[in-house]
Amino acid sequence: MSPIHHSALVLAAEHATTELIAFLIRYTGGFVCVAIDEEDCARRPRRPRRM
Repeated sequence: MSPIHHSALVLAAEHATTELIAFLIRYTGGFVCVAIDEEDCARRPRRPRRM
């Protein structure tokens, strides 16, 4: 069994553009993770993730 290697591309939100986000999605696993504060999190509806 081969080990799984993980890596990440990190981008400051203030520098995010449509082109950079598209690059992240296209050339990585297709997921973009963001950090949000508790107040923003509470406002967002929760939906089950489909894998």
